[in-house]
Amino acid sequence: LYSAPDLVTLQVQAPTANHPPTANAGSNQTIEATSECTTQDYVVDCAPCSGVKFELDGTASYDEDGDKLAYAWSDEDNELWYGGQYLAWTEVITPASEASFEEPNDTLYNVTLTVADCETTATDMVVLTVSCTGELP
Repeated sequence: LYSAPDLVTLQVQAPTANHPPTANAGSNQTIEATSECTTQDYVVDCAPCSGVKFELDGTASYDEDGDKLAYAWSDEDNELWYGGQYLAWTEVITPASEASFEEPNDTLYNVTLTVADCETTATDMVVLTVSCTGELP
């Protein structure tokens, strides 16, 4: 019931500051696609190029504090289909694109990767280009 007193010293430290994560969406990518054209009465008509598949890799993103990251891929016009929109690595498929006979017709998609560490976010953009050229068989 009785004991000698004991002295305890508590030292309270200020919480460490959170550093924002760093987003890395990878390098810009270009895929060359072709479509078949037909000709009749000196008029060339080209079918659109089919949608193409790109691989997006955000695994080089990191957090200086070692916090786990959440990922989200998005495009400005919501035209793309994502295999895993909330994964660090995913495949994305573009819609069909217009073809020009023997001339590349470039369609660009700006894709943003957002990474979050539960307190702050960071973004990085990658540009995907589909270069569609129509050809005669």
